[in-house]
Amino acid sequence: MIGGGVVGAASALAAARGGARVTLLEQGSLGRARGSSRGTARIYAPAGYPDERYLEMGRRALEDWRAIEREAGERFILATGTVSVGDFATDQLPRLRAAGIAAERLSADALWRRFGARLPDDRPLVFQADAGVIRADRALAALLRLAQKAGAELCAKEAVESIRPGGDVVVVETDRRRWRAAATIVSAGPWSPELLSRARITLPLAVSRQSVAYFNLTEPGARPVALIDYEGSQPYALWDPARGLKVAFHARGPLAAPDDSTAGDLAMAEQLRAWVERVLPGITTGLAVVESCLYTNTPDEQFIFERRGRVVAGAVRNGHGFSLAPETGRRLAELALESAEVAAR
Repeated sequence: MIGGGVVGAASALAAARGGARVTLLEQGSLGRARGSSRGTARIYAPAGYPDERYLEMGRRALEDWRAIEREAGERFILATGTVSVGDFATDQLPRLRAAGIAAERLSADALWRRFGARLPDDRPLVFQADAGVIRADRALAALLRLAQKAGAELCAKEAVESIRPGGDVVVVETDRRRWRAAATIVSAGPWSPELLSRARITLPLAVSRQSVAYFNLTEPGARPVALIDYEGSQPYALWDPARGLKVAFHARGPLAAPDDSTAGDLAMAEQLRAWVERVLPGITTGLAVVESCLYTNTPDEQFIFERRGRVVAGAVRNGHGFSLAPETGRRLAELALESAEVAAR
């Protein structure tokens, strides 16, 4: 298993609990993600985005996260409420209710009165009271601990150099040693395209570098409501328990190599600062820091779960991908276990 981010950790846990002998290889330090799992907060808000299958996945993923919280003995799903913006939000309203998820239509006046937010247009608004944020760093650490407890071997600072499928095994060579496996999962975020190419597998993945701004809260104990624009014309914003208010545009950054160390775009940060001052006046005391992060996306923003012989490829989108990790990890583990069963026949 290649990649120690949230999807790799969830896959390792599911595969180990499915009876497999699991080794997880991570080129960096475990629990300190460099790629798409980096950071301390992600939005959690079940929705059928980009299509209806994801709503059911989101419902099941929340149940999974609650079970993981109980096992880990800590909370990392934190309710702040989320407000979704646009026609997509209203299309989802009856579907959310049918799935038993509390949701309501909001007026712009209600948004201002209840949450101190003033959006710059008159698009529809839908509020989910039980949604909010995932404490991403703690959730990732918990998955890794549970995977190890289930029997997975976790190998940090071991970079994969080649993947060679053939016959009944996949040979994975690292900068330390050679591994032979009945199947391997590649879920390495922005490093996946290059790693998969070494196994002669090409998937439609694009890696981009996004700028994320963090703002100090006027009231440090406040939990601002999360704002999501699924149509992408406005930034998204969420409470970050460790850093205040996290704000960014979705997929606005340039294409990038995964090891590019370019800093966050200060001009983009200025746009985000101006937006925060208009939309959430008085909630923050100003910009604290701007940094960059990596997105790995597909052209249609669908997740990828594919088995090519003995290699299973997993590619999920940022943010939404983190919140659905227990479900995506289960699917990838099932594909890998299928490969291992075929190899054992």
